[in-house]
Amino acid sequence: MHLFVVLTLAIAFTLTGAAPAVQARSNDGIAGKWSGTFEGDSSGTFTMSFANESGTLTGSIDVSYSAGGGYSARFTTISVDGSTVTLAYRAPDEGGDVKLEGELAGDTVKGTWQAADPSTGTAVAFGTFTARKQ
Repeated sequence: MHLFVVLTLAIAFTLTGAAPAVQARSNDGIAGKWSGTFEGDSSGTFTMSFANESGTLTGSIDVSYSAGGGYSARFTTISVDGSTVTLAYRAPDEGGDVKLEGELAGDTVKGTWQAADPSTGTAVAFGTFTARKQ
């Protein structure tokens, strides 16, 4: 789906409902606000916010496409294992699954994103992202 969802589906989403709590595996170095860019099969900017309350990480992402439009979503997976960060969410409306995997180095995380068709699990879009903690 992290960043970033299938261009061919022309995704412009709104997500409703409460964010699930996600247990932090290692540390909460990801807690706070992040901003970044993504490119690949689609491109644009994003912001992510994470909070750690008694060891439970929650978070959300706001995506803006370079071509216009965007969406907001809540993470369903937030995993920090050493320097490896794994994030996932389901894009609203069209329901594409987005997964981001990256390496945390200080106040920067860099990695890849993948959007998949939720009915088949088949990857339909790919790219890279970079984010910096604010």
